[in-house]
Amino acid sequence: MQTPAIQKSPIDAAVGARLKAARKLAGLSQSTLGGKVGISFQQVQKYEKGFNRIGASRMQQFAEILNVAPSFFFGEGAHAGSELPMLTADELSVIRDYRAIPVRMRPQVRGLLSAMGSSQAVPA
Repeated sequence: MQTPAIQKSPIDAAVGARLKAARKLAGLSQSTLGGKVGISFQQVQKYEKGFNRIGASRMQQFAEILNVAPSFFFGEGAHAGSELPMLTADELSVIRDYRAIPVRMRPQVRGLLSAMGSSQAVPA
């Protein structure tokens, strides 16, 4: 008798994608994150791919380590059929750098980025 194929829930997959995004944003490897909560990197992989459901207490641990609210895992885009946009290494680096800027200086940085993004491209 064959066992039925494992089917992952779209919600578990969306929650796992948000876990992966938060882990990458924090600059942690799967091994490092797993070590902080006492599980293997393979288990983190299974969570991120949505093959294993994340329990409430484990989700709370992840939230604390990754400095996000537990609701982050269920925020906009964490519903069936949606995916988070994939960020490049450069985009993740910019986000990490932004988070290192003192909060009082962030409005000026956002203004600068906005001005740079909306300006006409000047040929080199």
